[in-house]
Amino acid sequence: MLKIKFLRNILFLSAALALLFPLFNNLFTYPAYQELLTHETESEAVRYVKYLTHTLGLDKRRLEKGNLPAHITEEVGALRSDALLVKLRVFSPSGEIVHSSVPEEVGTVNRKAYFREIVAKGGIYSKVVQKDSFTAEHQPTTIDVVETYVPIMTEDGFGGAVEVYYDITENRRGVESLTFRSSLLEGALAAAFLVIILLVLSRARKTIEARELAQAELEKAKEELEQRVRERTAQLTESNSQLVQEVAERKKAEDSLRLALEETESTRRKTAGILESVQDGMLVTDGHRRIVMMNPAAEQTLGLQLEKVKGQSIETALRQTSLKDSLGPALKGTGADGHFDFSLESDASRHPRIFKTRTFPLEKSQGSIFLMQDVTGEREVERMKSEFVAMTTHELQTPLTAIMGYSELLMHQDNTPFSPEARKEFIGQIHVQAEALSRIIDDLLNLSQVESGLTLPLKKTVFPVGDLIQQAVDTFRRRSSRHRFEVHLPREQVELEADHGRIAQVLGNLLSNAVKYSPEGGLIKVCGEATEGRYTIAVSDQGMGMSQEQAERAFDLFYRADSSNTALRGTGIGLSIVKQFVEAHGGEVRITSEPGRGTLFQITLPLKTADAAAASG
Repeated sequence: MLKIKFLRNILFLSAALALLFPLFNNLFTYPAYQELLTHETESEAVRYVKYLTHTLGLDKRRLEKGNLPAHITEEVGALRSDALLVKLRVFSPSGEIVHSSVPEEVGTVNRKAYFREIVAKGGIYSKVVQKDSFTAEHQPTTIDVVETYVPIMTEDGFGGAVEVYYDITENRRGVESLTFRSSLLEGALAAAFLVIILLVLSRARKTIEARELAQAELEKAKEELEQRVRERTAQLTESNSQLVQEVAERKKAEDSLRLALEETESTRRKTAGILESVQDGMLVTDGHRRIVMMNPAAEQTLGLQLEKVKGQSIETALRQTSLKDSLGPALKGTGADGHFDFSLESDASRHPRIFKTRTFPLEKSQGSIFLMQDVTGEREVERMKSEFVAMTTHELQTPLTAIMGYSELLMHQDNTPFSPEARKEFIGQIHVQAEALSRIIDDLLNLSQVESGLTLPLKKTVFPVGDLIQQAVDTFRRRSSRHRFEVHLPREQVELEADHGRIAQVLGNLLSNAVKYSPEGGLIKVCGEATEGRYTIAVSDQGMGMSQEQAERAFDLFYRADSSNTALRGTGIGLSIVKQFVEAHGGEVRITSEPGRGTLFQITLPLKTADAAAASG
């Protein structure tokens, strides 16, 4: 078996694979389990600390001896009922232990470098301490633990830290037991695999030997047949009738060749027409990477002309363009099969165009085909959707966190009774956050209707539009005491026929946008005016403003004028909803803005719908 090179290579490869599986389990799978266990333990520690600090109100104050609540010992004791929580300590900003589940440690100062350089700067520090080794503070331990420091950051900076020890001894034993059983199973399977391979190779050896014997007999029969053919050919050569037949066959072959050439030329013209109509760029090279064909889309993308670069190598042709630094190394490093992306600066946009390139080798190493597809739009949509999901998650989580926080305070008021004024304030905050959550959900539901192509349902009624404007401004004036609001309305009350809820949502989105982007103390002005059967509502602010390009895209779905400013959160759908609602009423919306000068939104609505106007006429 080992004398046959093909079978010998298969045997060696099978043996290597059989050894690889157990090694992979010990070298990669077990460390991965260990890393996952550490990560999950660290996350659990962070959640415990956040719950403790939030419950005790420690997340807004500096952790000093005098600042700790009296009932911290009961809360820590309740947390330690979890059998996996070994120890919990609270550190002041200077590193002094101000509270510990081990009272003897109170007053000790942590002077380790990791506390100053990582924890004090807002970073989470974790360390896995194995059994019979030392913790980060050089203390011995008889169990496997994960030691985690979680910083408490206040408005003034570092306010202290909470350290927790979690026992992972049992979890680690479980991982080691699982890895050991997996290794035994893989070893047994590898041995069985080798036995099967040996049996198969043994049969293959017998088959190959039988095939070689049959090949020898076939060669002998072939020689005998060729001898008979030569004798028969000599006889046919002497026959005149055979000559006539050969001439006729030759003429027929020439006619067939002519037809084949015509069909080939027709196929070539069709192929050229197809390539010219293809929007994706196509470039074909021979086995020496020389350009043999490019369609117009590829010429436009690469800035080359086929007639000038045909026969040149790709590297030589690209030296004449601005793509030599980005596209050249990628093409040079591309093997027989693969794909890569490259970008191309565009004069029409400040964002570069992105092309996805796929490489397809021709048969017998005769060259390669490069297909270049413009995926700029797809990448932009993916980016905007990812940003939308992240922003929406934050926008939903913020009011939910506030609602849960205030409701938990009210639920635990038996331990710390609150005054009626405090309870009223808590309930008011819960109501405000619930309204914010309701607005976000309404926007998402309306977005779902628009995206699915459904017509927005409008429940039109006649109502005084001035009252609606005043109510919307009063609501935001109560919520945002750090802004100034002005309302300018006609002296006479104006009746508007529209969907009261939709128009209220439009005003809410515009006012929310103005409050979000206005500085503290900024003036937000709302004006209403009725002219020639239409009513115009203007909302202006003194915020950061927008450039002309940003203003043109302000109503695009998921668009945010400054997505780099993470302090100003938003889903990017509020203004799009405004435009959809206003246009559904037969109105229009305009935006006027300059960077640093604020923004003015104007919505114009018909006082009566077309049906109502006809009826009244």
